[in-house]
Amino acid sequence: MTMLFLILLSVFSADPSLDEHNLRSVRWVTSLAEAREAASRAGKPLLVEFGAKWCGFCKKLDRETFSQESVVRFVNDSFVAVQIDVDKEPELARKYEIGGLPTVVFLSPGGEVLARLEGFRPPDTFLLEARKSAETSAALQKIQKLAEKAPGDVAAQRTHARALCSVRNFDGAIKVLEAAKSAIPAGSFDANLLLDLGDTYRAAGNKAAARAAYGQLFTLKPEAAGEAREKAFLPLAGILLELRDSDGALGVLEELLKDPEKVRKERVAGLFLRAFVHAQRKDTERALADLKAARDEDPEGRRGQRAALIIETVETIK
Repeated sequence: MTMLFLILLSVFSADPSLDEHNLRSVRWVTSLAEAREAASRAGKPLLVEFGAKWCGFCKKLDRETFSQESVVRFVNDSFVAVQIDVDKEPELARKYEIGGLPTVVFLSPGGEVLARLEGFRPPDTFLLEARKSAETSAALQKIQKLAEKAPGDVAAQRTHARALCSVRNFDGAIKVLEAAKSAIPAGSFDANLLLDLGDTYRAAGNKAAARAAYGQLFTLKPEAAGEAREKAFLPLAGILLELRDSDGALGVLEELLKDPEKVRKERVAGLFLRAFVHAQRKDTERALADLKAARDEDPEGRRGQRAALIIETVETIK
């Protein structure tokens, strides 16, 4: 009996699901650097709780949410968790744009921000958000692994980049797309890859690089560029306007609008944008002509109605 008792005791003692401490408290790592390293090794996302000793709702979150068995179990199984005192580590608080406390930031193993929760959340609500972040992280890792296994597969690299963009890791997405572009022989660029590069550089705020990527796309023959070329007209015109190149923007819009068979949505947007360029150049007559064309092509649409309102206002002033 004694031997059987010892065997049973050893089995149950080794079962982490029966560890009372595991059920009652989150295993907090002592620093973000340690958490990042542990997350990288384990392939787990991070849960970072920003708080302070004087924060009442931080204590409420710890007492009412992070003490619940369902939350503790899920966090310990799915995340590497760390608590940050904003008074002791103000630079981290600034880096992650922490305003109110508590704020919980979910990070992928690579450091991308997956989601953030500001303020107190009861256990059920917290678990719902935490599960979403864990699922997003798992999907991101799966896509990344597929892309790493097929470095020459442009479609896989574009999918990886789009996944990174979805969590606003534009620098990571640009790195992936530039690497894919470098692997393609000179002179045979992939049009969709160039479009993605332009869009991603634009989202990252790098206007010059976005202009260059879109520009490379337009060096391809129209039949080779296909739909990617069509999708690049409006963003390129917008970038050129932001760079104060109204002549370049006007040229791009003229090219877009010379085809009467262009999709109505693109034509109306192009007309509206060209009207703006004409207005900037103090050519009121042409600006009004484009606005009237936009109104007539899409009388029930948002841009058509805005165009009608502008026309009515201008004619009233006259």
